[in-house]
Amino acid sequence: EAEKDLKNFVPADFREKQLDKLKQYRSKEILRSSFEICTRTGVHLGGCNSYRINDYYQWIPRTAGGGGYRTLGLDISESAYWGKGYGTMALVAFINYFLAHEIQPLYLQTWSGNLRMVHVAEKLGFETCQRVPSERTVRGQQYDGLTFRLDLAKYETFRQLYMDRGDY
Repeated sequence: EAEKDLKNFVPADFREKQLDKLKQYRSKEILRSSFEICTRTGVHLGGCNSYRINDYYQWIPRTAGGGGYRTLGLDISESAYWGKGYGTMALVAFINYFLAHEIQPLYLQTWSGNLRMVHVAEKLGFETCQRVPSERTVRGQQYDGLTFRLDLAKYETFRQLYMDRGDY
């Protein structure tokens, strides 16, 4: 993401590093920080990722070592796949992954103009724990930065009502 990283990017090195990570993931040596999202027919839709934040809900670089809280993200790039439940299903799988590894609390960050993400967060049981006015500018308009924390009881209610019934 940093311009200096793009200038020094070597595709073969990146590929080798990613293959090494996959080997570690398969052996369960390390906790995954991201998943790719694909349809059953193999269409790549985007991905789920995670990063860490501190007590003030600020990003912690990977190079900073351990600590902090896990924050989840979701990106479905193609608008043709929006509003069809793919994001909800992917985020549920990602939440379940971290809960199975006893990682909690879980957070999610977005901006107030990202109404689809706000809706999914609230539907799954995330509650707003921080709002930073005018933190983000998108297409010339100011939006609030939002941080949500997962309420496990609300999430379990959602999961039992919808996921166990097969609605997603």
